[in-house]
Amino acid sequence: MTDGDGEEHRFGAGDIAFFPAGTTCTWRVTEHIRKVAVVRETIWRPLGFVLKISKKILRGEQWQLKGNDRHAGSMATDW
Repeated sequence: MTDGDGEEHRFGAGDIAFFPAGTTCTWRVTEHIRKVAVVRETIWRPLGFVLKISKKILRGEQWQLKGNDRHAGSMATDW
């Protein structure tokens, strides 16, 4: 792979590469390979929360708030 600065990088079996948004490069493939790409885009946090809850509702899952609620209602303390 040749990056935008003209620097060549070689990848082998099991290598992982990260390309930030806006990266441009040229690939020179000399033999048959398999590439897997993952594109992740962030979304507005409140919208992500609404989507997460709506998916759970559509699947019929029960949901609960995360936190340390194991001892809810218990007022025991070590003195």
